[in-house]
Amino acid sequence: MVQYKLFLGYLLKSVSFLLLAYLAVVYSSASVFLLNDLLCWHLSLFTCMPFAVYIFLTLSQINSDYNT
Repeated sequence: MVQYKLFLGYLLKSVSFLLLAYLAVVYSSASVFLLNDLLCWHLSLFTCMPFAVYIFLTLSQINSDYNT
């Protein structure tokens, strides 16, 4: 049970897991926007933004590791 809690805590702290969970929510809610013409806007905004943030955070981490 303790190992399960540690694994769950690791997953919740992992940026890639949070990104995948976010994308799953976005794509599961995309069917709501099929009736409107907002599907392309919805998917492009909410798909590209997390990847841009993830890349920025990764590059910032690499930069801070390089400077130390």
